[in-house]
Amino acid sequence: MQARAVKQTSVIEAEGIRDSMIREAEGEAQESLSRAEGKAQAMINAATAEARSIKEIARAVAKTGENPSKYLLAVKYIDAMQRIVRSGETELRGLPPRTAGVQSAQALGFNTLLS
Repeated sequence: MQARAVKQTSVIEAEGIRDSMIREAEGEAQESLSRAEGKAQAMINAATAEARSIKEIARAVAKTGENPSKYLLAVKYIDAMQRIVRSGETELRGLPPRTAGVQSAQALGFNTLLS
């Protein structure tokens, strides 16, 4: 009788541990899913805000008679250059204005044009 009670207690405890582990795993899975959904929504919100901003900038620049595409491209170029400069791998060198074109051509692989 006592062996049966001990066995039943062990089974109940094991089932409790199993159920607890299942609930914990389900909670972690839900947490991961919620975090991913939050990141996705944040990306959507950022893209929507950027699109609205671009439309407003384009309207404002167009009123001045300038080409909004050129302005927006310049802004993206400046942003990209800032990211490049901030990276630890970037080396900046000042070029004399007279040689900047030649050195740029060499960097692009146009050495045969310069010979």
